[in-house]
Amino acid sequence: EATSADTAAALAKLRAQNALESLVLDLRNDPGGLVDQSIAVADLFLDSGTIVTIRGRQGSVETQSAHKGGVATNVPIIILVDQGTASAAEILAGALRDHGRAKLVGTKTYGKGTVQTFFDLEDGAGLKLTTARFYTPKGNSLESKGLIPDVIVDGFASEDIVVGSGSSAGAGGGSGATIDDEVDDDPQLDAAVKLAKQAHKGGSK
Repeated sequence: EATSADTAAALAKLRAQNALESLVLDLRNDPGGLVDQSIAVADLFLDSGTIVTIRGRQGSVETQSAHKGGVATNVPIIILVDQGTASAAEILAGALRDHGRAKLVGTKTYGKGTVQTFFDLEDGAGLKLTTARFYTPKGNSLESKGLIPDVIVDGFASEDIVVGSGSSAGAGGGSGATIDDEVDDDPQLDAAVKLAKQAHKGGSK
């Protein structure tokens, strides 16, 4: 429950050390956790705009928006994702990419974008129903689609780096990029660090 506070403290420490040039957020194998915390973390990197929209079965619509005063609204961000990135983690990644604040590196995410509610029945049994769905700022549903990275990098074969398709098969996709990668124990992280360095150099011109 302290994820957003811990993240804010870490960002403040880096800024105090004049070391906040670019960031790599590793959301691989992150099943999500608390949605309100993912929203709060996204808010740290945004000054305005929608973070996530929650649409209910009965037509209800709830929009969570960023607040002015984010602590790192201009820092280039690269987010690592894979098939284990789900739910609240996808909300964070989708929000930052849709606002042009981050590029995604790795493999397609899981695609868990629903709110499920448990109802107690009179006989003691229970019933779990999907009562709402999450949508990214650009209106893309995460459920069953996931997020397609801007740069697709296989987790174990560093030579398999291709341009992200950005097709309608996933909830949004960037224009893509090609990374000349060397053999590494973690080719996804290696590619993300290279992109982060490139983004910092580009932003400092």
